[in-house]
This record gives sequence, structure tokens and C-alpha cells, in this order.
Amino acid sequence: MPDLLPNESIILTDQAFIKKHPRSGWKPGHLALTNKRLVLRQPARDIFEMFLEAISSVATEKKGFILRSVDALCVTFVNPPKSDSARLKSRPSDVPSRFKHPSRVWIVVKNAQNWQKEIFNRTKLQVSEDDIEKIAAELGPESQSILFHIWEARHATIQELAKLYDAPNHMEVLHRIRNIMNPVSEKVVGFPILVFERSKIIDPAVGYGHNQRNLVNVYERSKADPVTGGEKVLFSWWITGEREAKKESIKPLMDLFDEEDHIVFVMELRGVEEKDIEVTIDGDHLKLSCDSPDVNFSEDILLPSVVDPGTIEKRYRNGILEVKLRKSLTKMKGRAHPKTS
Repeated sequence: MPDLLPNESIILTDQAFIKKHPRSGWKPGHLALTNKRLVLRQPARDIFEMFLEAISSVATEKKGFILRSVDALCVTFVNPPKSDSARLKSRPSDVPSRFKHPSRVWIVVKNAQNWQKEIFNRTKLQVSEDDIEKIAAELGPESQSILFHIWEARHATIQELAKLYDAPNHMEVLHRIRNIMNPVSEKVVGFPILVFERSKIIDPAVGYGHNQRNLVNVYERSKADPVTGGEKVLFSWWITGEREAKKESIKPLMDLFDEEDHIVFVMELRGVEEKDIEVTIDGDHLKLSCDSPDVNFSEDILLPSVVDPGTIEKRYRNGILEVKLRKSLTKMKGRAHPKTS
């Protein structure tokens, strides 16, 4: 068992074998997944150690092992050069991007798919639409068609992908994914963008994306999972990780009250904290912005009078923002009251 760090606990453990290079041999050890690391330890030392936040993808692949083919974990991660390995020991996210290089190991362990699920659930790799666009910019038309199709449909069989650009055979599609698309993706975003899953359950609350034709195909080749009620999709290619949730862009209700010596601006702005709301004055404009994990909002309001920037009074309570501004005594304006709601 590995020596545990502060606040570290064991999640899974079993005997395993690791291969650090396609041409190297398998090395035995005791594999442990903790809430912080993936470690393979031999009696005297750790022969593999990786913080979970450094892992960019995890999948299962068929690998030759003792004269037979078995499911093996394929773990892709970012790692600094050896001279900077101490940086990763302290905190992987602090390693400058120029030191990060994608690396890969293969691990043979019992119940590899269960290990894959547990590792994935703790790394929670997020893939954004910007990531897809950056990868696509480096690919040719045929590879782009594969990437955008799987992004929209969420998954696709090799047969579906071959039909997208009239590929001569399925091996050509496999070659394109493994030797062109995923290597390009590793250079652009640090991890392979497509992963093959022999069986995967779709959360019924998530849906199937925009490709309705794909929905029919799913029912034709899968069956409902008795536990989750989701669809079990077989032998398909998927985007690695999870789609990054888009921040909600809102247009809240608002109103402006022009009083004798001050202006009051009121806005409904729910689901945020007061510290996330920024209020500034720029001449005769009131500028508001909010950038929180769930809400992204900005507004520029033309004021009926010039105000004193030093008199901003902001109050946020029960989802209602109220901003009180005192009019400038030296620059009063007779501007008409603007309609803002």
C-alpha cells in the first residue's frame, strides 16, 4: 500500500501490471486509487504515481498480456520533464503549461472497466465547444466531419462514421481516429478527444444531442439499463470526458427611478452572490457585470443625469439588486427618462 498523504483515503486497490511504453514489458505491483492519486507500488518503492488532476483521459484498450488479449486501462496524463518532477509532487495545476507533455501508461487489473469509471468520476474531464473548434482547425474535412458528428450526436458506431465521408473501409476510419485525430488533439488540448467504449450507459436526463437520426439507431442496437433506466450504447466512439456546461446568459428585469437628487436602479438578479456583482460609473453610464459559476451577465445603462461616482450604494438581497446614485450637483442634465425594462 502507498504511504498516504494528509486527508488521503483508499478507494480501490488490487494487484496489477503496468507498461509505460508500447515496446516495454509489464511490471507487477500493487495498484491503489485514492481520492488524490493513482499509485502502483512495488515492495520497496512506487513505480508509478500520478495526481488525479494531472490525468487528462482514461479508457480501456485490448492489449496483449501473457499470450492473450485482455482489457487494460489506458491512462493519459500531463507530466513535466524529469528535472521538474518535483513540481508535480507539490501541485500539478501549478506546473507551467510549457513543462506539460502528454504521456500514457497501460495497466492490467481485474475489473478494468470499474477502475476506469472510478478514475473518470474523480477527474471529471471537461470538454468545451472551444476545444472542439481548436482541434477542428488543425484537421482536414473528413476528420472534421467525424469530430463534429460525434460532438453533436454524442456517440457513433464505426459504420456511421464511415458513411459520413464514404470511407473505403472501417480500418481507414480507425486509422484516421488513432493516428491523425487523437494525436492532433493531444497537441492542441493535451489529451485524445475520441475514446471507444464497448458499453456505456446514457443518463436519461441528458438526452442524445441534436441528431435525431442517431436516437433511432441507439434503440436499434441497445437496451435499457435496469438500474438507471438509461440506454446502454454498445461499441461506439465518444467524445472524451464530459461537455463543459455553458454559463447561463440572462436578460434580467430592471427599472430606473429618477428622483430629485438621486437615481435608483433596481434589477432582479437571482442565483448569484453579492461579491460576484460589479458596479461602476463611466461618465453618464452605469455599468454592471456578474461572472459567477452559473450566471454570466453584463449591462450598460444610460443615466438621465450625471452622477457622483463616489456615491454608489449597492445592496443585494433576496435576488434583487438595488443601486443608489447621487446626482452631481454641478452637472445636472435634463435628459428624458430612458426605458430600460
